[in-house]
Amino acid sequence: MKDSLSKKWFLWLTLAVTAIGVAWIIIAGIVRNSFWLTAIPLLLGIACIAGAVKLYSLRPDRAFAILGMTVLWCIVTNFVFANLLSLSIPGELSDVNAPFLAARLTMLNIQIGFLSSVGFMFIIMDLTGGRRN
Repeated sequence: MKDSLSKKWFLWLTLAVTAIGVAWIIIAGIVRNSFWLTAIPLLLGIACIAGAVKLYSLRPDRAFAILGMTVLWCIVTNFVFANLLSLSIPGELSDVNAPFLAARLTMLNIQIGFLSSVGFMFIIMDLTGGRRN
């Protein structure tokens, strides 16, 4: 248990990861006045926190793996909603250059892909016990 996170730190990190991961989607839903775009990410965030806390209560020795899965959950949520939101923009704006939007979507997907390596890093760090051989 010495190498694992304390429950307090785990809760704070889980709340921070989830809040950062879904806050912008919820704000986009509020700005667009869309109930579903606000409610679904909020429910996914609550499910992420509840699932992570439940898993931590069952296996506190696997705190880093659970945190990595939390990061990946938020990454997948961001990937889905970012693509859905960016695909709806050309229909709302008639004078926007479509190749410019496609390039921005590609860059966003690449950034989301790089951020997913953080989640995988936490999982690998937990599975290897933090050893660097």
